[in-house]
Amino acid sequence: MKSPPSTHNGLYSSSYPTATIVTGWVGMGFELGFTIYYQLSGYPAQAVLINLIAVLLSVAGLILIKSFHKSRLAAHLIVLGVYAALVGPGVFTGGIDSSAIVWLIFVPFIAALTAGAEASFIWSVVTMLSLVGLFILNSVLRIDYTVRPSDSVERFIDLACAISAMAIAIWVNETIKKRMVYRLGVEISERTHSQAELRLRNQELEQLNTQLLSTKANLEASNSELERALVDIKQLSGMLPICSSCKKIRNDKGYWEAIEAYLRNHSEVQFSHGICPDCAERLYPDTRP
Repeated sequence: MKSPPSTHNGLYSSSYPTATIVTGWVGMGFELGFTIYYQLSGYPAQAVLINLIAVLLSVAGLILIKSFHKSRLAAHLIVLGVYAALVGPGVFTGGIDSSAIVWLIFVPFIAALTAGAEASFIWSVVTMLSLVGLFILNSVLRIDYTVRPSDSVERFIDLACAISAMAIAIWVNETIKKRMVYRLGVEISERTHSQAELRLRNQELEQLNTQLLSTKANLEASNSELERALVDIKQLSGMLPICSSCKKIRNDKGYWEAIEAYLRNHSEVQFSHGICPDCAERLYPDTRP
């Protein structure tokens, strides 16, 4: 049995808030860590300030989803914080050649993880436009805001953190998918069980309906017999006009008929003729023993 598409979509959409919360905490941790590192390593104040703004954006996103349940807006704020934490310092630490720019590949992925394919497409366009703009600014127009170019140690740190972030993102994605598949399996199992119970109830109702129809037929037959018996009883009830001389009975049509004929026509009584002792003595006196 297949679950309806609306169920799949609902379960899939319900995974976004969890992914957004996890991404917000992880992103805020990375942003805060890099803020401290930038401050201690003598990075430009602009890079430190932009990273602090990124931290505040992640905090705002977490507040939105935790307190106001605004999952989509919170996801975009968190992605914006990640984007700002990458592009901002990158502009002042080498521009298009900065090791921080490598991190931009995570922006569309994080958007997909927290808000879906549509958000991923939007942030892919934003990221690509940023790269093109930075390339034109540094390589075509020869405008460079680099204050402190990245060295080999910083590139190593950026790449190591990028690999770690990718591993964490993949783990979060797999965990959420497994949870979603489990919930989907539970729902399908519950629906299958409910449908089995429903089929059983339908069978019981059909059997009960058959029994009721049979009982109804029996009651109708019994009712017909009772009605016929009642008619017979009614035919022999009430006052019967009888002749005081010949003992004939007047029927419903006004005709007089012998009592034997009347009873035979209005009941199941059958007569066998004989003669009583009094009539035998009166009619046949010579046959006395």
